Amino acid sequence: LPMSAHGYDVLNINRSDTIVFIMPAPPGYPLNGLVMPETNVLLTPFGDFEVDTFLRNAVQNLEFPIFIDDGAFRGPSKDLLEGQLATIKYLMKGNPARVKFLPIMVRFQNVNEQAKDLGPYLAETITDLGIEHLVKVVIMANLSESTSESALIEMDNQWLSSIRSLDFDRAIEMKERGQEPDSQFEFPHFDSLGFGLLTMKWLGVDHGEIITYSHSGQLVLTK
Repeated sequence: LPMSAHGYDVLNINRSDTIVFIMPAPPGYPLNGLVMPETNVLLTPFGDFEVDTFLRNAVQNLEFPIFIDDGAFRGPSKDLLEGQLATIKYLMKGNPARVKFLPIMVRFQNVNEQAKDLGPYLAETITDLGIEHLVKVVIMANLSESTSESALIEMDNQWLSSIRSLDFDRAIEMKERGQEPDSQFEFPHFDSLGFGLLTMKWLGVDHGEIITYSHSGQLVLTK
């Protein structure tokens, strides 16, 4: 999505940053856990982007459902990721060579339990490597879906508050509300949201920042 001036300021890129993209797994892709790309370079129509293979290899752990598969990063997921990479390239004035990237796709069967295992695990891996000051975590997700635009905006405001405060427990409560029979809402990407919130919280981040947000009524001309 188009990034605000505040978003550009938040995503200020330093000399040796790694950007971890936490994103939802594509519909139909069989996954229960995390998946990262096998390739060492993300090839796009507007340039090549280096994968942080050091962090990717360190994250792999046979005790957790963490997989390597380039197939997950094709089709709509490739388009989603390329949109973020294009923004980063523009932000860096066309020269992203000094930044590395690690896209991580997420889908859980039990988000409450698995996010509480894998979020802290990713954060502790980054901290153990001594690179926590070099890593930026970017979550990409649809917050909520509703047939009522006014209800959607109200619910998304609650989501944005939870993201800013990294309040996973409150987010779980909202997800449970969405599962009630009379609910007006669905939360299609809660897995990536919950995993991202706990990763940042365990990294010692004191709050999350909203880089960009739009609801569907604002995207009629572009989506």
